[in-house]
Amino acid sequence: MERKSPVAGVFLSILPMFVAFGCQLVASLFATIGFSVYKTFQYAAQGIVPDAFGFFQAVTEDPGFMALNMVTAELVMILCGALWYYLAYRKQDNGFKTLKPVYLLFAVFAGIAIQALCSLFLTFAFSLLPEAFIESYEELTDMLFDTSSIWYVICVVVLAPIAEEHFFRGITLKLLKNHNVNIVAAVIIQGFWFGFLHWLGGLFSLGTLIQAVYAFAMGVVFGFVAAKLNSVWPTVILHMAVNGAGELLSVLSGTLEKPEIVSYGMIPVGILCLAISILLYLKVKPMEEPYGQNAI
Repeated sequence: MERKSPVAGVFLSILPMFVAFGCQLVASLFATIGFSVYKTFQYAAQGIVPDAFGFFQAVTEDPGFMALNMVTAELVMILCGALWYYLAYRKQDNGFKTLKPVYLLFAVFAGIAIQALCSLFLTFAFSLLPEAFIESYEELTDMLFDTSSIWYVICVVVLAPIAEEHFFRGITLKLLKNHNVNIVAAVIIQGFWFGFLHWLGGLFSLGTLIQAVYAFAMGVVFGFVAAKLNSVWPTVILHMAVNGAGELLSVLSGTLEKPEIVSYGMIPVGILCLAISILLYLKVKPMEEPYGQNAI
């Protein structure tokens, strides 16, 4: 069998990221068309004839459109990513047998610990960054952690982890491994593209640049877990735990009279969860690829 070039693998590793972004663009286009048709009929029934700018503004600022856009984008990404991954790499994935109790417990505790570390990182970053960065990031999080909409919660906690793990800890990581890229380098590269997608998806805004930095760090952690267990499913659960903890923090911050209690409380909780997750991770034994290096 011809040995595949690591250099070629590095260049090809950008492809899944752009396909994922393409899925988001196509889904957004169809969501916009569909919602515009719905809005047109709604205005026609009310006898309203808005100007073009007013119509566009009404569509893009409608919470229903934003939710539809996010759900559609994630579903299209899941469809494309899962289809690509399982057609190309299913023989190299250990599948659901990796979802043992010890792995699930590790994912939950590690997810909470990662979210706590992320909160500390943001607190430190905000003390150094200009106000423009902070305002842009807060606008982003207000949208992502809109707990008033069940569709936003489903998107962030369930759909996004499934979609992103298949593209990055699945396709990108396997592609790099099958091109004989060193595993540490492969994990770092897929983490970089994971962070870059978040920045690209936010059209290179200041807020998504901050998100891209910690997304890269989380992507590297997720990558090492996926490489150790040779499956995307443990990192799907881990990703869900991270995002779920973020949603929970958002709810608590919005309901408590003193939201700073949440930030202070996350420090001991995060340390405890980090210690437990490390102990559990040490018990997780590496799992070989079930059919060896059957690169496709």
